[in-house]
Amino acid sequence: MKFIIGIKYFHPGFSIGLEDIRNAWLIPEKGKAIQLKTVIHQGRIHYRMPVSGKRISYHSLKKGLVKQRISIRLQHEALPF
Repeated sequence: MKFIIGIKYFHPGFSIGLEDIRNAWLIPEKGKAIQLKTVIHQGRIHYRMPVSGKRISYHSLKKGLVKQRISIRLQHEALPF
């Protein structure tokens, strides 16, 4: 079973795609997409990178967004029981 996620906006500098304002995905050139954690820091929306923990604000991300349709296919992993 596969899930299809539709990305509406993409920032080429950060390689981050936005499904909506709460769901951001890190889309590397090679490898699979990783969902970024959304946090509220000092009243603003930020996205956390998975390994470094670096915060990227929506405000800085919004400056370079390009409207682009991208489909991500994720494999549904079955539970072991």
